[in-house]
Amino acid sequence: MSKGINKDSMSSLLEGLTSVKTSQTEDHQTAYSAAPSPKSGAKPTTKERICTSVDTTIMNKIRSIAEKEGVLINELITLGLGMVISKYEESHGQIRPKKPNKGNIANIFR
Repeated sequence: MSKGINKDSMSSLLEGLTSVKTSQTEDHQTAYSAAPSPKSGAKPTTKERICTSVDTTIMNKIRSIAEKEGVLINELITLGLGMVISKYEESHGQIRPKKPNKGNIANIFR
């Protein structure tokens, strides 16, 4: 029993990946042209993407809760962060986030 590559199988696989039928091409072109471009109608987002490390046990529990309750992990974490902020503000007063300091690149080397 050889473990060599069957040339017929490999060529038909590559042919399926590289050859395009005209009817498929037309369908894809209409699908792409019908979709709006992200820049043309995009609304400014009020969300910020973050990256963090979470203890494995805690993350497994979050996944279990999200699955059991039928909610997204993102929604669950956002709710939890909101609860922490509310509790903090009860003890320490309202938090006023600083406005982002956005510099002007043209002023750096003047």
